[in-house]
Amino acid sequence: MRKPFLKDKHFYIIAGLFIVCTIFYYFGELVNLFGWDALRREIFYTVHDPHRMLFLVPILYSGYYFRLRGAILANILALIIMLPGAFIISDFPDAILRIPLFILVALAVSILTAIIFNERDRVRRSFNALKRSEEKYRSILDQLYDSYYEVDLDGNFTLANNSVCQSLGYTREELIEKNYRLMVPEDAKRSLLLAFNEVYRTSEPNKGFEHKVICKDGSTLSVESSISLRKNELGEIVGFRSVSRDITERKQGEQALRDSEERYRSLVENINDVFYTMDNEGNITYVSPVVEKLSKYKVSDLIGQSFISLIHPDDLPGLTDSFNRLVSGQLEPWEFRIFDKDGTIIYVRTSSRPIYKDGEVVGLTALITDITERKQMELKLEQMATHDFLTGLPNRVLLTDRFTMAAALACRNKTRLAVMSLDLDKFKSINDTLGHAAGDQVLKTISSRLRGIIRSSDTAARVGGDEFVLIMMETNHREDATAIAQRILDSFREPLLIDGHNIIVSTSIGVANYPEDAQDLDTLIKKSDAAMYYSKGHGRNQFKFFSDGDVHLGGDHKSGTDRQNQP
Repeated sequence: MRKPFLKDKHFYIIAGLFIVCTIFYYFGELVNLFGWDALRREIFYTVHDPHRMLFLVPILYSGYYFRLRGAILANILALIIMLPGAFIISDFPDAILRIPLFILVALAVSILTAIIFNERDRVRRSFNALKRSEEKYRSILDQLYDSYYEVDLDGNFTLANNSVCQSLGYTREELIEKNYRLMVPEDAKRSLLLAFNEVYRTSEPNKGFEHKVICKDGSTLSVESSISLRKNELGEIVGFRSVSRDITERKQGEQALRDSEERYRSLVENINDVFYTMDNEGNITYVSPVVEKLSKYKVSDLIGQSFISLIHPDDLPGLTDSFNRLVSGQLEPWEFRIFDKDGTIIYVRTSSRPIYKDGEVVGLTALITDITERKQMELKLEQMATHDFLTGLPNRVLLTDRFTMAAALACRNKTRLAVMSLDLDKFKSINDTLGHAAGDQVLKTISSRLRGIIRSSDTAARVGGDEFVLIMMETNHREDATAIAQRILDSFREPLLIDGHNIIVSTSIGVANYPEDAQDLDTLIKKSDAAMYYSKGHGRNQFKFFSDGDVHLGGDHKSGTDRQNQP
């Protein structure tokens, strides 16, 4: 953008030239006017035309610097200056014609000058713009992380950015004119050639082609290239351009990821535990093959199936609690039961982890361990700790727990309990005559009969050799306990078949009531024992209530220690 003309030195240069030319022009006319012939001959020999030609200097200078507008204005100015001179000098009547002719010639010359310099400036501006554009895009290309290069139709490099040079280890000078195929391993050349041929044949760019390249030091890189045609201004194909990205680390990360995946897949598929994943709807999305051994289901049967359908109904409430704890960050394991394909119950233990996506839980991963054998052992140990080993009836430990719960329920509902003590009459003679094995069979059979008599809410326990204690719920009336005691006596009338012998066994029963007789189990058993021994001492095969009034603790009845020796 040009400066204002009053601040442009070229304006003052042109103005000065016009002043000088004007002085020379009119000085020559004055010489002719006043007849200074000697001066004219000595100084301005042909003053008429040569001094007029001086005006070409500011006109051409104006055309050069201010272009066409400046040249036209300079011509107009020259015409204004020279026209008065045509009328001053009367000796030369043709001056009026010579001046416009000169101006026209000067105008033509100045226009031609302006056109020449305009064209030169246009070419120069275009060249400079092209140069700046090339420098800009070269700078952009050199700052690209990706490699950009151009090759001719023979595959020789014609352009390469810094990234190409850095990744391959060549200088730009070493790379230019070098053939691209020399940098491609033999096993990749054919596929690369096919890719370039396909782009040439279809004119469609190839936007994703992976191959290897050889660096200057002999190492190889994995690259992903996009290839497109390069054409000249006539639309003729002159080569190819490509943008390549070094994907060596990504490929190595993928060989590593694949190896890791295979290793962990092998681990998951060969451990005895079952690994599975499920979505938020509880549908199984993956399960390891070992599940077929655990559950008899095929993997294909379980994918997409609801995990809930496999869980024992009684354990379903625990599933919701476990999932809520899992989401809140509590990752404790959970034990529950599942059904296999045949309906068999399997005890399992699972350890779970939530799966997150964008901060939201989208499912879980879990490891299931079959704990059926351990659970069965625990149940067996629990059974041994709380039940009589021979008869399977609750022992004194479980009897105490059952009484505690029954007493609390009776207190809340304002009902009564009956505690019955009974043992077998003359049981010692069975052991002495038929042996202890026969005696054990008698105890098992009696225990089975007692289970058949009492209700599911009642408890029958074996607390000694042939000693049994029963807790009867909701015996609010004496008649309730009386009816149960009589049913027990009646069941003993049926002979027992033991080792081919029909054995008739009777029993004596003592009854104490909660809460009238006592509110703790030990006292109730002592009082029911006293009533039982009263029955035994008064003819056996009968029952007696402690509350009848003629039974006393510490009386002349047999004590618990003497009962084993009584026939």
